[in-house]
Amino acid sequence: MTLGSMFKNRPRDIMQRYQDAMACVVKHGKPPLLITMTCVPESPQTKAALGPNDKACNRPDLIARVFEAKLNRLCDDVFGNKQRAGCFGVVLTHTHVIEYQKRGLPHAHILITLGPDDHPLSTEAIDKMISAEIPDPSRYPDLHETVTKHMLHGKCGGNSTQPCMEKDKYGNPRCKRHFPREQNPHTRMHPEGYPLYRRRFRHAVVKGGVIYNDGDCVPYSPYLCAKYNAHINVEAVTTIGAIKYLFKYVYKGPDRAVARVERAANGEGAREDEPVRDEINEFVKGRYISAPEAVHRLFGFSVGRVWPPVNRLPVHLENQQSVQINPNEPLPLDTPPTRSKLTGFFDLCAAAPDGELTTTLLYTNVPRYYSWNKEKLRWKHRAHDRNVIGRIYTVPLRSGERFYLRLLLDVVMGPTSFADLIMFEDVVYPSYRAACAARGLLADNGEHHICLREAAQIETGDQLRRLFMFMLIHATVANPPALLDRHFASLSDDARYHIERYEDVPVNDQTIRLWTLNKIRLLLAANDRTLAFFDLPELTEDKVRLFDRLEERLPRFDRQQCAQDAEAAHARLNHDQQIAFDECLCAVELDVVDQMRDNNLGPQHVFFLLAPGGTGKTFVENALLDTVRARGDQAIVVASSGVAVLLLKGGHTAHSTF
Repeated sequence: MTLGSMFKNRPRDIMQRYQDAMACVVKHGKPPLLITMTCVPESPQTKAALGPNDKACNRPDLIARVFEAKLNRLCDDVFGNKQRAGCFGVVLTHTHVIEYQKRGLPHAHILITLGPDDHPLSTEAIDKMISAEIPDPSRYPDLHETVTKHMLHGKCGGNSTQPCMEKDKYGNPRCKRHFPREQNPHTRMHPEGYPLYRRRFRHAVVKGGVIYNDGDCVPYSPYLCAKYNAHINVEAVTTIGAIKYLFKYVYKGPDRAVARVERAANGEGAREDEPVRDEINEFVKGRYISAPEAVHRLFGFSVGRVWPPVNRLPVHLENQQSVQINPNEPLPLDTPPTRSKLTGFFDLCAAAPDGELTTTLLYTNVPRYYSWNKEKLRWKHRAHDRNVIGRIYTVPLRSGERFYLRLLLDVVMGPTSFADLIMFEDVVYPSYRAACAARGLLADNGEHHICLREAAQIETGDQLRRLFMFMLIHATVANPPALLDRHFASLSDDARYHIERYEDVPVNDQTIRLWTLNKIRLLLAANDRTLAFFDLPELTEDKVRLFDRLEERLPRFDRQQCAQDAEAAHARLNHDQQIAFDECLCAVELDVVDQMRDNNLGPQHVFFLLAPGGTGKTFVENALLDTVRARGDQAIVVASSGVAVLLLKGGHTAHSTF
């Protein structure tokens, strides 16, 4: 059971909106500015509407209305209109998404693409738009008050309990926002990330007995902060290489975590049939909706927008278009196939109402000149040329003929039918794949190059490597080394980030290549294949060991402190907790004995703690961890979600550890 994209702010809807935004990037280029506006519950507008003895936290309706009003005014200032440009210049494209924190307060991410004359390509242009310094209190008293109130990052330092703190690859605490920043007399471009903004340390402020300076200042727009008296972070993102990761951050959606226990895939209790995935039930059980978000949705406020509008174009084989039926009504057997946007495109080209325009029209360009009439199910000529982008739905390579149909729709102009697509130079070919081959689209791994190139626009490095592995195993790739070399930049676009964050090796071209090949090697090994099987460079054991140093990355713990914590926790265990604790600890001790005797890993034990919330599952787990570490043994703690990781001592997410 699937949860369709027509349900707003759901996983499929978020993915479709992300792909719409990336279609704007392909058309108009990278956005240079990222703006984040955060709700301020104690704003003057909210306070003015509160009744006697009332608090903002008790009025989610006010929070939602005030934030929506401010966001609309901010968007009007930034985007501009037909009569005037925005405050940063002429805006070609913009996208914004509203998210809600677990505490309930909303914030909006806004990405804008500026015209060529307004694009901040130099450090001087960035300094005119963005500041990362505390303003002069004598010259700009109002702006100084706003910045010192809303735009200073808290003094996290070595306090690992702060929400911004995380552990680096050596287990040491660090601020994930990289504060405090270093002094910088001039703004400098960074080749792979945000610019290093000018921070001259000319002014400071004391708050709560703590001194703050420019190193603690979050980048902002002086104009927007002064006008809205709110936390509005503005970042220049011109130099970010893989802009798709920025859009994935904006369209990441709310945190969700759903877990269930299934029968084993083999052995006792195995089941042959694959369990049916219920996306609707998963979403309902895994979602979290705060009061302000619920009110926001009840009021009918928008959850985001992409401009220019993107018209999504379906791809289907003949007479295989999607249909909608009411299960409570009988289905007429003589109902003709429903006309889709694709068949409507064929009808438009066959009628040729606009002469040469229609005969040279590509499917992806139809929305620019025509609008889709949902009632009459046909394309209607626009009175004026509009800035509308057409996006053909992504079709995976494993879809077979539908994939090759999509390739033809990208190159064949003015087709009048499905049969017209498989005809080339007066020859009718038996399949769409054969027609692609006749047009030279499949020469030298052509379909694989096209598939990887299009996927690289929206997919992450990990997803691209899995696609590359799928091609090697399930498709006929004539020259795997050439395919790897041609698309290596996209296959490794996340390597620098992961090496800097998790690996204890220098970041250079050699280690990036080794890291990427190792990731591909692991994917192939899971399918009983090797790099050498596809004539790809093999990795020696020494090179593999560079990225297999888990023990060196594990955090170190004070055994004496662990012993004290374990003793205190053991004294507080109730009867049921004590039983679970003893069972797990006994299994650990048996494993150690077997390993010493047989010089192997010994038997493996899996325990599942099932109990209602608040009964002490995490308490028992941390008591076990302290007990094991107090003896000098290593305990690796992983969880599938970041929320669970925060509760476990020395915890990491599974995907970052392994």
